[in-house]
Amino acid sequence: MKLFAYILISLLVPFNILAQNIEVGIAGGISTNSAPSANMYYGFDKWTSNYVGALNAVYNFADHMQFGLEGCVSELSGVSNNVFVSPYNTYIGGDNKRFVYAKKDISLCGVFNGRYNTGRGYVYAGAAIGYGMVRHNADELSSNESYRAPNGGAGIVAGGQIGWVVGINGKLGAFVEAAYRYMDFKYNTQAPKEAQQEDLHYHLSAFPVIIGIRYRLINTIIYNNYQREKGKNESMER
Repeated sequence: MKLFAYILISLLVPFNILAQNIEVGIAGGISTNSAPSANMYYGFDKWTSNYVGALNAVYNFADHMQFGLEGCVSELSGVSNNVFVSPYNTYIGGDNKRFVYAKKDISLCGVFNGRYNTGRGYVYAGAAIGYGMVRHNADELSSNESYRAPNGGAGIVAGGQIGWVVGINGKLGAFVEAAYRYMDFKYNTQAPKEAQQEDLHYHLSAFPVIIGIRYRLINTIIYNNYQREKGKNESMER
């Protein structure tokens, strides 16, 4: 019976060494976003390029599937060629400056991808869902900004992504990813310079493109079990 168990482990574990591993990555790139909807009064008509940075970790639990976590920070903004007149006769926009909805949009998403192995890496595509929040000083405008939304907006983030990983060596790889993120932000305050009665609540879409590196970690528990059982089998054969 023990011999049968050893044989079974020796057949299954080598597959796990190839299929089960963890990849951690860091990346940066650019993102664009749509104008906000609902009761955000200040929109824009000129899309801009914003920064985005990401940290991710994925667990490859089968040859063609992986899941993990991704944390991102980015700016959400655009430029308006229109002039908005607030109820307080304040003129905003029309000066080629940014309307900033989040100087730091911080989000954490769970991701689930299907993957297809290629010669030196793999391509992947899947879905993501998580939570995001707006963090900045709403009263501190930079020289290229006309408006900042209030601080503290938060809500659901959801979307999808597609990417390509290319191996550099046995541990290190480079990757590129394009994603779509839908964001629904709710606030416990009204928009500044506006006479609306309800709390601010809007949604928008972001389209980040990132390039980065990934480092592969072998599942040491599985690997050690395999080495231990392999040693036992070799001892039995001798």
